[in-house]
Amino acid sequence: MDLVINLEYKPSIPLYRRLSDAIRRAIIEGRLKPGESMPSVRDLAVTMQVSRTTILKAFDDLQKQDYVMTISGAGSYVCDPLPGELADMRDSVVRPSTGSVEGQQKTILFSKYGQRVLQTANFQRLRLEQLSQINFCGPPLDLTPLTKWRQLLLRHCRLRDIAQLAHAREPLGYPPLRDAVSAYLHRARALKYSPEQLIVFASQQFKLEIPARLLIDPGDLVALEEPGYPDARMCLGAHGAAFINIPVDEEGIDVNYLTALSRKLKCVYVTPSHQDPTGVVMSLSRRKQLLDWADKTGTLIIEDDYDSEYRYGGEELPSLHGLDRGDNVIYISSLWKVLFPMVRMGFLVVPRCLIRPVLLAKMQTERNLPLLEQFALTDFINEGHLEKHIKRTKSIYAKRRQILIHALTVHLKNIVSLSAESAGLHLLVHVESRHSDQQLIETAMQSQLSLMSTSLYYSGAHKPGEFLMPFAHLHEEEIEENVFSWSQFIKS
Repeated sequence: MDLVINLEYKPSIPLYRRLSDAIRRAIIEGRLKPGESMPSVRDLAVTMQVSRTTILKAFDDLQKQDYVMTISGAGSYVCDPLPGELADMRDSVVRPSTGSVEGQQKTILFSKYGQRVLQTANFQRLRLEQLSQINFCGPPLDLTPLTKWRQLLLRHCRLRDIAQLAHAREPLGYPPLRDAVSAYLHRARALKYSPEQLIVFASQQFKLEIPARLLIDPGDLVALEEPGYPDARMCLGAHGAAFINIPVDEEGIDVNYLTALSRKLKCVYVTPSHQDPTGVVMSLSRRKQLLDWADKTGTLIIEDDYDSEYRYGGEELPSLHGLDRGDNVIYISSLWKVLFPMVRMGFLVVPRCLIRPVLLAKMQTERNLPLLEQFALTDFINEGHLEKHIKRTKSIYAKRRQILIHALTVHLKNIVSLSAESAGLHLLVHVESRHSDQQLIETAMQSQLSLMSTSLYYSGAHKPGEFLMPFAHLHEEEIEENVFSWSQFIKS
């Protein structure tokens, strides 16, 4: 263990005593914690350039004061609990200061951006609590292709071609990976673009951060779906966007509402493949209407294709970007719903006019990407493992979804209603009950089901009794019993 010890220069005090005082200060400051092992006598003697006898005398002095205990054959440890007086002193030192020396509240002059970020504290706490209860709406770990992923990582850990390391400084992403993702998006989502328009991000959250930084000035108007994805509102709002909330109907965002606006919008954020949270899939006619409006007004569309891999029946519609002829769509996506937690990378496809600005912005914020993960993901896509995994899990999720719908219909008829959605890894459920939303959530958890309120998806008043219910993690043989158990509480 490395421990920096500052000895005070006091010639009148024996060296061992100055050493024990210095170690005592380290404990008070929290650099040595209760129950933590002490540095060895030999290491301290070498580091301090003193004799082992001096170290032993210092340890003995600390042991007599109940700061350190020595266990024969195991070494020395910081006492746990600490002596009462020392514990009080340590708390006063370790606890973050909330005021100046005079007891006044310390004032930090945050930037406008910093102030807006601080205003999201309560939202972020509630959002984290919600998402952690339902595994962040991600896929179940037992269906993650960890074996194949491990094989691909080991393949590239050998790194026989040292020249591959040169790609570590490619800010837009490993070029073969960008080619592989582009080919996949062309097949699966009908995107048509040059590979240089695709940018790879280490974190799927960051893919919206760069467009926000480049496009949004405080006060700029941004249109959002209502209800809509709360993390997008938080990200864009942190950069000062002012929001106009656009209603969502059975065909997606209401474009007529957009056309009636007299104020100029900087951009509109939409989730057309599986509207979050309603689950509505934007119709083809509505997609064309939105693109026509964007072309006429010169407004950029941010298309979040977050949940496009899993559809259960219905027509397979091309992405907005695939239909766009005016170069007005910024396309963002990730493999979060497919490969979490193995792969957390995000992807951004930008209009040609944004290639250079995005490159410059990314050079300042995320210049180096995880290298081995990019190599492995390139092979995972090119060798067909990605689409094979999607096909396999899609059939599993479809079965679990159907069993859940059937169980809810049988046991909670006239109490629970379901939205007519046909995509994603969760259902939107409406519960008519005298019980509170929190009671419904807690009892669902007791019945091995998951619920998340949609309250944060609304900018204003939300709909009580409206929840997202994930189903990807459920086991077919338990769904019926779990729903029945939950129904007994709701009917009570």
